[in-house]
Amino acid sequence: MAPYPDEVNILVINEIANEGSRTSSYLVHPHPFCELCGPRNTSGKKANAQLIRRLSPGSIFPVPLKLIDLEINVRPVPPSNSRSVFSFSNKTVFSTSLLKLGMYEGGVRQCHALNTNKELPFRLVPAGAIPACSGCCFIHNCTLQVAPKTTVAIPLLYAWARILVRPISPVGGGWLYCKEPLHWMTLLQLRQTASDLRECPVINTQVPPFRFCVHVKRDNFPVDSSYPSPPSSSPLSAARQGDWVQPGHSIILVSPLTLQNLLPYDLHFKVKTTENQGRVKPGEDSSLHSIDPTESITLVLWTDSFMSSGEINLNPTSSPYVLAVKLEDFNKRILYIHVRVRPHYGGALKVIVYAGYWLINKTGLPLIFKQEGVSHDAAGQDKEHEVARCAAPLLFSFTDRDASPMLVARVGSNLHPEARAQFCHKLPLTQGTWMRRLRVSRLDSRPDHVYVVGVDVRPGRGRYRDTYMVTFSPRFQIENRSSHELTIAQKCFATSFKDPSAQSTWLRAIPGCWLPFHWPRLDKDQLLCICLRDLPGSYWSGGFLIDKIDSFYLNIRDISGNCSFIRVEIIINDATYFIVFTDADSVPPPFRIDNFSEVPITYFQTGTQEERLRTVVKPRSCVAYAWDDVMLLPHITCIAPGGTSATYNMDVLDEGARLTYENFIYIAFTGTFSKLADLCSDIMYDIRYVYLF
Repeated sequence: MAPYPDEVNILVINEIANEGSRTSSYLVHPHPFCELCGPRNTSGKKANAQLIRRLSPGSIFPVPLKLIDLEINVRPVPPSNSRSVFSFSNKTVFSTSLLKLGMYEGGVRQCHALNTNKELPFRLVPAGAIPACSGCCFIHNCTLQVAPKTTVAIPLLYAWARILVRPISPVGGGWLYCKEPLHWMTLLQLRQTASDLRECPVINTQVPPFRFCVHVKRDNFPVDSSYPSPPSSSPLSAARQGDWVQPGHSIILVSPLTLQNLLPYDLHFKVKTTENQGRVKPGEDSSLHSIDPTESITLVLWTDSFMSSGEINLNPTSSPYVLAVKLEDFNKRILYIHVRVRPHYGGALKVIVYAGYWLINKTGLPLIFKQEGVSHDAAGQDKEHEVARCAAPLLFSFTDRDASPMLVARVGSNLHPEARAQFCHKLPLTQGTWMRRLRVSRLDSRPDHVYVVGVDVRPGRGRYRDTYMVTFSPRFQIENRSSHELTIAQKCFATSFKDPSAQSTWLRAIPGCWLPFHWPRLDKDQLLCICLRDLPGSYWSGGFLIDKIDSFYLNIRDISGNCSFIRVEIIINDATYFIVFTDADSVPPPFRIDNFSEVPITYFQTGTQEERLRTVVKPRSCVAYAWDDVMLLPHITCIAPGGTSATYNMDVLDEGARLTYENFIYIAFTGTFSKLADLCSDIMYDIRYVYLF
């Protein structure tokens, strides 16, 4: 085998430092190794070549390329005033990453990892490091703090130390360290786990002790082929004499009972066995530390709008289960919510509170819901829901098993006090998208008020996947991204600017706003018109459809005949059409009309009747143009002087009909011969038509 070139290819970096002012140095012991032929040197023969270097904290050192197939062992270097001696570990966890051609980087990692999902931070004490030989003892403590939902690594110097835990003491009280250390040296097999319950005594005897569950697992590291014997005089040796456990474990600390609130409201709770009570905000967790998970727990739940009508008994279990909890509002209407009990690490319990359905109202209208076939409205709705839209989601459940499992809705009775609101057609709460019409019947012969809403039903995402989100949204939603202030109206009400009844149906859209839109009259043409409120003398645009995906320009004229373009984008998302208005200044116009002739040309969209929609383009000039009415055919009519006209289809790229105009030019011919002079003086020619190209 060819010898390896003497190049620097591997960088070993010391990323470890102790707590406090003391730092640690490590001896790195790389030696070449091949899985087939064992250790080797540059001559190709088996050898035990070794290279020992010392790494101060944060330092690096290169390893020659001839040692590229190597194992790296490390051991801590004790302080100079100590007689302790540490042996090299059997294996060391390190990572390599390719930096560039022929370059690797390895980072030495710590051996223990601890994480916690508690609300309180923990204080961790690895106490009394294991001496490496009999007669030598290097005993001192190291205190680490583990913040909630974080991970802390144990330095290699304290990898074989006893680990004691206690929560960080709050103001006015505190706890002692747990009496029994955390056991991890008994886990020798791959992915082996162990769980236990720990208790921290309290300084104040009137406060219950602090309990937490410990879950230890051995990471997926290879099993050690041999176990060097630690000193027999060590009181902190492994569980079995002669077994040297390679550190590579994760220790997880969890609370005995974790209450997770997946409701849109604040959740109140009370534990009867310990008289603990509190409040959990929406989407957050609460950890209860005085609970003993090995005993039965009685829990009471309620919200600000719903009172509890019973208790929940939580028993120790090894498999998850779901309970139905009955709540009542102030009118004694029933709502069922769900409680999922899930066993966690070390016998801990995680209680997840969620609802079956969220009714989310984005229509801008007050809506009232109920189960079809039930005489009363759904729980949680009062008089305020008849007047205005509820911003928070409404919890819903089917309370009558004999009735149809369908949902019906109507608008609030105070929206049109002179009329009677009717419930819509039944709606299944299965995944899908629907459209419903909400009618309000007038007491006289006038047409009904009809509101079209879209309904989107789908399961929630992430941890809300067990809840169906039922979103009621307007069928049409307007977004004004232009720099103009817009007035929006149905075409049947866009005929005058002086009709008070028509003005009551208009919408005002300032730049950057979002507006839900409902047709004022569903029995009239469903066409939308806009005008520029900040443009003096602005006329209404032509009507356009908003119930199909499209993109076009609007041509809005003012009293002076000037044209302003607004770009319209219509898209659909779930059950809602979004009508987006933007400025058209930054993009080219849809049409440009060039007049290369010597006469002015009048043009207009074919089918328009108003005289103000006719425009004249001057000779040797060009103008930008967009359709005045997007509902008409894309045809344009041009008129030349004299009244001749031609119509062109703008969707066809081809030469159209020739446009001519009358031009009265008289040419007199005079004879050059004396005998014919009198005859030629009376000859006249008339040239009347000139072609425009």
